[in-house]
Amino acid sequence: MDEKGINVGLEYDNACYEDNSMWFVERNNNILCLLDRKKKQVIYRGIIPYHDNKAYRRHPRCIKWKNYIVCLPDLGKSIVVYNMENDSFKECPIDAASHIRLGIYSFWEREGTIWCVSSGMNRIIEFNLEQCQIMGYYSIFMSDVDIVGVDACMSETTIICTSLTSRRLAFFDINTKTCRYFEAESEEPGYNSISVCGTKICMSGFSNHIYFFDLDDNKVHSIELDKRKFHIYDNHNVEILGFSKNPIFRKSFCTKNFIVFMPWHMSDSVADSIVVCFWRDEKIEFYNIFTDICKNSLTYKGQYLSTMRFINENITEIYLDGESLCYLNVEDGNVWKETEAIEKIEYDKIFLDKNLIFREVLRDDLKEYIYAVSKIN
Repeated sequence: MDEKGINVGLEYDNACYEDNSMWFVERNNNILCLLDRKKKQVIYRGIIPYHDNKAYRRHPRCIKWKNYIVCLPDLGKSIVVYNMENDSFKECPIDAASHIRLGIYSFWEREGTIWCVSSGMNRIIEFNLEQCQIMGYYSIFMSDVDIVGVDACMSETTIICTSLTSRRLAFFDINTKTCRYFEAESEEPGYNSISVCGTKICMSGFSNHIYFFDLDDNKVHSIELDKRKFHIYDNHNVEILGFSKNPIFRKSFCTKNFIVFMPWHMSDSVADSIVVCFWRDEKIEFYNIFTDICKNSLTYKGQYLSTMRFINENITEIYLDGESLCYLNVEDGNVWKETEAIEKIEYDKIFLDKNLIFREVLRDDLKEYIYAVSKIN
């Protein structure tokens, strides 16, 4: 394993890729950024508009469409569209109560429309990109008992959502804009992560089990994760053997061959491995990239393994929150960091003229240029 890696000190929740570039929102200060990985340069495009004194995670996720970057809210109250041609932002308010955390974590672009799952609103939001306008809000679960899970998936024209508080799954058709429901029976109090391949749905909840729900026969079967290889700990570093207070996996990503389950690191439940399940034979593999890469699996500070993308059918690129980019080959189990270290990131000087301060930080004996961005009064 190569000990070098990208240690850029940038904290983001997702990214959209374009050749050697990567668009992302620096989540602490709500700044839209473009990282040129070839030139090792971060270019700041601007502060995404928000309307209170707290920038943290206002619009931490983005998606690119034509010459626009669409920034989606978590703690924010609007969808904000950045126009790359004239370097401007346009804000589209979301009709929601002020106390609701919108929590848009899953979204897809289809034929000029972004479909967003808002876990806080229990709604699917239809956003037209050409008109830069919200076209509709659609209820996911009709019962107040159901709390929408953080994860969701899309298969063709259907968005599938989980409930954290029941075993109900919601299937929303973007053409008819209607929902139908299935009950995936198990002992779990609810589900969070979900992936789909054909008629087979793979889910996880609050225990060390992975569930397979076949739509053809409406039957559920489960696989218990090997307790010798996969562990869940509470905030006292004591292993949790039953149901956790929080979902075990935040999100899952799938290809035609396998699913990758990304653990959700909360203060009172920390899993120690990434889990890979193969569709064909439901074989399970465990990869403890926290000890392999970070050397500190139980003290790993990141709440999220923020971004993951598939390089090819076997290799995944994973961003460890605030740590580094690493790669996992599920075929041979090899884990490594990117070979070329980025020890110094060049920052766009324009932002210095806009009253932004940059702070040099030392971490793990490696000099990194992390921006602590703040306004000068």
